[in-house]
Amino acid sequence: MKILTTLITLSAVAPSYLHGQAQNEYLNWIRQIQTEQTENGDFIEIVQDYHVPAVGSDQSQLGIPDGGALFQLWTLDTTSESEQSWLLDTTTVGANRPQAQITINAPDSHLGIPRTRADVPFTVTTTFVGIQPPAEGVPRILTQVNLEHLIAPSYFPEGQLEIVSQELITENQVRTESNTFTALQPEGSEPAFKVKGIEYFSVETVSDASEEVVISNTQIEVFALSTGDILNLPQDRIISSLPPSIGIRVDDAYPGSEVVFEATVTTPSSTPSGQATVKVIELLNRNIRFSDSEDINIDFSEFSRLPLIDGDEVTFRILLKTPFDVLILDEEDRGFRQFLNFRGSINSLN
Repeated sequence: MKILTTLITLSAVAPSYLHGQAQNEYLNWIRQIQTEQTENGDFIEIVQDYHVPAVGSDQSQLGIPDGGALFQLWTLDTTSESEQSWLLDTTTVGANRPQAQITINAPDSHLGIPRTRADVPFTVTTTFVGIQPPAEGVPRILTQVNLEHLIAPSYFPEGQLEIVSQELITENQVRTESNTFTALQPEGSEPAFKVKGIEYFSVETVSDASEEVVISNTQIEVFALSTGDILNLPQDRIISSLPPSIGIRVDDAYPGSEVVFEATVTTPSSTPSGQATVKVIELLNRNIRFSDSEDINIDFSEFSRLPLIDGDEVTFRILLKTPFDVLILDEEDRGFRQFLNFRGSINSLN
């Protein structure tokens, strides 16, 4: 056994995209995981946690066995009601075995963890080094590793995983796989992308003499495709007045996005050769919490910024501005006409 003197360069500082949250709002710790053999020959898993600063280095709390140890860097948002924790990084140290590094290239991340939307592609690059050719006297643990892809859809019970694929890797290589859309989508179903959960990628040792040890692992959070509806608008294509309130509903609004409810008013020209006047009026703007997706139901009744005149055409639109794109979640067109009411009576001349 040996003692690791510099474990990892710690970088659990809240990133800039968390809008400047203070470092003391986060509790950071290292988790050391290793498998040791008892005097009876049994293998047991040892787990040791110890707190660390946001930046710096520290010694390992346990001596590292010949099989090596897995180190995980965790952080906890102490201001969150759910007290959710995030795994920021993993590394293995001191192992007489092959090594691997898994990198996920995704268009978004939170606290260093990649994340994406169910319909947005991402790539996984895995680098394998230290794998030796099979030969007499070379233990199996040095000649191959196991690459796994697992999923945990949100509808699974907590802690339940499903294996998507497994493969024995017997050569040093760099492998990049493109995922056009998430593996969380049930096999054989139409890709409606209304799924969310976590995808895990892991590399483990393969040995006849000891339990498998995780060499490298990482994960990506996947969020469902957002949808939305404009509510309470009159069904008639032509309207003479706006309803007392208009509702909007947004399901699975992507975290860190921006919901905009706007009206585009087109006023025809008063002359045949003139051009129409187009105004885009933002009726509502709401930022979604960065840490989780949201369902939104809003009744909007303030129409003072929407003065309509006879002949106007109005398009109501729900937009969702995400890190990837701008989605039109719903759109409704209405024509505005002012109808005159005539009242009178017919009197007899007799």
